Amino acid sequence: MLYTVLVASIVLAITLGISLVSYNELVLSIEAREGNAAFFAADTGMECALYLDLVNDEFTNLPPQSNCEGQSLVYDVNASGYPINLNYVSGTPTQCAVINVNKNYLTGDPSNPCDITGGAGCTRIESRGYNVSCADKGTSPRAIERAVRTTYTNSYVIEPPPPPPPPPPPSGL
Repeated sequence: MLYTVLVASIVLAITLGISLVSYNELVLSIEAREGNAAFFAADTGMECALYLDLVNDEFTNLPPQSNCEGQSLVYDVNASGYPINLNYVSGTPTQCAVINVNKNYLTGDPSNPCDITGGAGCTRIESRGYNVSCADKGTSPRAIERAVRTTYTNSYVIEPPPPPPPPPPPSGL
């Protein structure tokens, strides 16, 4: 009887140890998945802002009259940015990106190209992505935030692609 209790206790301890490790791995994998969702929301917001700024020059005149991922950009003074609900699952906002665009960014370093007097200045875009909708990002205990930021001079312009060359003339006549 004593050996049975001893063996059962050892088996129970091993089972509980394996269960605890499995549970911790499950929690870490869920957090990693949600962190990836927040990062990709931030990346999507950054790509939208770069396209709207460099191709359409949307942020020169506020408010912008464009959209991103089917959502109209609405300048939110309280949020100091452009909140975008990203709809990836059945039309329900499951992720959010808040884009902040500063068209007159200064670094405070006189040797930096952004701060040179008479220069074109710089634009800084910061996109914060969340794994929850924009309405829930401040209240949800499960909200995870990831951010990406880029800075570039305002003289950077994307040229349209050149037109295709004309077809060759017919030969042999």
